[in-house]
Amino acid sequence: MSDAVSDIKEETVVEDIKVCLRLRPLNKRERDPKMWGSSGEYAWKPFPQANSMIQVQRNGSPVGREDRKSGRSMFTFDKVFEDSDTTEYVYSFAGKELVQSCIEGRNGSIFAYGQTSSGKTHTMQGDGSIRDGMIKENHGIIHMVA
Repeated sequence: MSDAVSDIKEETVVEDIKVCLRLRPLNKRERDPKMWGSSGEYAWKPFPQANSMIQVQRNGSPVGREDRKSGRSMFTFDKVFEDSDTTEYVYSFAGKELVQSCIEGRNGSIFAYGQTSSGKTHTMQGDGSIRDGMIKENHGIIHMVA
């Protein structure tokens, strides 16, 4: 093998896509059973040991085949974070290497996707506004990258 081909092989970096899931913590209203007439629990719960989300009944037990209306009751990802995991922990897993790759000249993107009020802004921007995220303890990924 020529030296040029050998050099290229040594410099080749494997790039991949990580699909991670993070639930934001329940807010005060969601935790209040009087507001919604519910137990204040998720319909989906993280199962981080298996990097999965499982659908649960109101009492917290997994939905069985007989209780399912249709579709699947468990989904697996590259990483599932618990709502108690810090944004810093999320960044260390899902963003830190990506940012370093960008500094080294490669392309990269962190894409936050989810329904309204699912935690995209909470993860990317932190608590409050962008300015608040700079001074508050719970800042977002945007601040960690900067």
